[in-house]
Amino acid sequence: MRSPLSEKKPLIIGLAIAIIAILIGTIALLYHPYVTEAPTQSWINDNEGDVELFIGEKYPGIIDITHVKLEVNEGVLKLTITVKDSVPDHLNSGEYAQWMATIILQDGLFKAYEVYMEMNSTINQGELVGYFREIGGKEEPCTVERNGKSLIIFASLDGLQNAREIEWSIQTLFEKWSDHELITNGIDYAPNEGFQRTILK
Repeated sequence: MRSPLSEKKPLIIGLAIAIIAILIGTIALLYHPYVTEAPTQSWINDNEGDVELFIGEKYPGIIDITHVKLEVNEGVLKLTITVKDSVPDHLNSGEYAQWMATIILQDGLFKAYEVYMEMNSTINQGELVGYFREIGGKEEPCTVERNGKSLIIFASLDGLQNAREIEWSIQTLFEKWSDHELITNGIDYAPNEGFQRTILK
């Protein structure tokens, strides 16, 4: 004859398993967003003073890259480019500056983008503006910020959420013109050769 205690054991064990499963599920639900929403980050440190000057005798420090930070979060790419000198609100007459990233997505399908900021004294009153485009595609505006020596750009890139890795590089450019003559031309790269490879979470 089975005792009342032995009859209750399976019920107690089943109830305990159910409670444990509920607790594990609740904890996973609470912490899951923090795991999936954590941005992927990657950095490049670049030597100061390594701008290639092709024309002219000096260049502004706003194109001399010292540090770049790339972040990816929920399909949005955030790029922070830090340079030697603070970026002014406007450029002088005849000046043009550009900070451009080449972004290559590896997600089973090859996608390549240009994400860039520029200041042009002849248009937009020389203010900082930002754009992105799939290479060969239509140019679209994107959000930019300026903070002292740092320039920040945000771009929602198609395919970024599914990409497994990114290869990327930065190029800056400065030109100064006088009476239709180019008198200053300098370029900086980060990394100095090839691409930075970033594995996405």
